[in-house]
Amino acid sequence: MHNSPFRKHANHFPALFLIFTLLLFFVTSGLRAQDEGKELFKQCAACHSLGSDKMIGPGLAGVTDRHDRDWLLRFIRNSQEV
Repeated sequence: MHNSPFRKHANHFPALFLIFTLLLFFVTSGLRAQDEGKELFKQCAACHSLGSDKMIGPGLAGVTDRHDRDWLLRFIRNSQEV
């Protein structure tokens, strides 16, 4: 029987398929996260400047110096609760 190159590497197909599927999943998940982040930023930018200028809320310049990460995440997710 003739050994074709495809037959020689056919046992790698399931692993390659799994790798490709996972890669595709992570890429599309990252794109969704970027879109969600962009929308969230638009909501914040309506009231906050990127500099130190006060709009409706304070400017965002130096916000990570004023508050720790956990507080910022709680505030971003639900400012009314914080």
